[in-house]
Amino acid sequence: MEGATKQTLRFAEDLTLPTEQVIVMTANMGCSHCRGRVSQVVSKMNAGLLDYAVDLRKKEVVVRGAVDLKERKNKSRRQPSSHTGREKSSASFNPFRLFLCSSGM
Repeated sequence: MEGATKQTLRFAEDLTLPTEQVIVMTANMGCSHCRGRVSQVVSKMNAGLLDYAVDLRKKEVVVRGAVDLKERKNKSRRQPSSHTGREKSSASFNPFRLFLCSSGM
């Protein structure tokens, strides 16, 4: 058993991180503002976005994009936006801040 573990770890040095990432997220699309926000954010994502699909019935958003890990490490995480607040749009693909809404729905 120990020999298999050492051999597996030996190959870990040759691993590379994926250049594409597929993320399935649940998005609050209960009101027209939230549905509009989902569409607005996804349509403004030019750099890195390869494909996306919005499923209103399942309340899911599937996003596929190119990941730049060097840029991801340098950026800090932003706080969730409210219905009245506006966020600056980011030129890079960052799936973790797409559909934040603090409406409490």
